[in-house]
Amino acid sequence: MRFIDLTGKIFGELTVIKVDHKIKSERYWYCECSCGGNRIVSGHQLRDGKVTHCGCENKRPSNFT
Repeated sequence: MRFIDLTGKIFGELTVIKVDHKIKSERYWYCECSCGGNRIVSGHQLRDGKVTHCGCENKRPSNFT
C-alpha cells in the first residue's frame, strides 16, 4: 500500500497536522480539532469518516446552538 500524505487535509472538525507514529503499515496522525482539542487518529479512520472530531461533540449538550 502506498503512502498517502494527509497533512493539511480536513476531516469534519479535524485538521491533520503531522504523522504521529506508525504501527506495521498503519500511520497514525496528530490532528487538531476546531474546538482547540487534539487527537491521534489512524489514517483509515479519517479516510472512512469514522472519526471527525476530538470527542468534543460528546461533551456538548444536545440542545447546543
